[in-house]
Amino acid sequence: MPNDYKLFNADCFDIMQSMIDKGETVDAIITDPPYSLDLSGRGTNRISQSKRKQIKDLTFVSDDFDYERCFDLFLKICKIPNIILFCSNKQLSRTMSWFENAGLSTTLLVWNKYNAIPACNNSYIDDVEFIVYVRGKKAPYNNDAPISVKHKLKTYPYPHTTIREHPTQKPVELIKELVQLHSFTGQTVFDPFMGSGTTGVACMENKRKFIGVEREEKYFKIAKRRIEDSMKQIKMEFLNE
Repeated sequence: MPNDYKLFNADCFDIMQSMIDKGETVDAIITDPPYSLDLSGRGTNRISQSKRKQIKDLTFVSDDFDYERCFDLFLKICKIPNIILFCSNKQLSRTMSWFENAGLSTTLLVWNKYNAIPACNNSYIDDVEFIVYVRGKKAPYNNDAPISVKHKLKTYPYPHTTIREHPTQKPVELIKELVQLHSFTGQTVFDPFMGSGTTGVACMENKRKFIGVEREEKYFKIAKRRIEDSMKQIKMEFLNE
């Protein structure tokens, strides 16, 4: 496997502990851990039923995770704390508080999914996701990145079903923004909850090294294919220049 990326079909806690034992570090962590979600009560109209059908496969990523253990490992793996975490509304307060209590700066970013299904049964439409940025002193921050990627509000459509290969897949362009801003060319980005590999694809397209972990074999295979396809495309473009 090329030196540009390392992929593991394993439990991320095992991989992170192994990295720590070996003294391996990364420059940034960009990841989308399992959410704490309420998947019930979406109404009975046609749009609500469509939304319920869309989320029925979310159970395996909706049962939360051992965040205290996970965040502690993150701080041991990152050379300087430089962490981008997607999280649910229920996880937001505890995530920011945990890192702030560790003496770190946190910033809240928001992804606006302007094409979200307008299903709301006594609740707001599910058209945003929260992103917590954790930064230690002198963490990588690319001031030369375009001003367009420095907005706290990220407006991108939710990936269409024709291209979506994971129930919580993020837009590649959104993750590319985060990769460009929070790392430099040649640095290593880590995603312990890799899913379908979008962070890896964004890293390949931005000349970053990537380490990814995915426990579910089905999605690991998808991630591996997407990242390797991205590498092949980049090589073809280089040869055609």
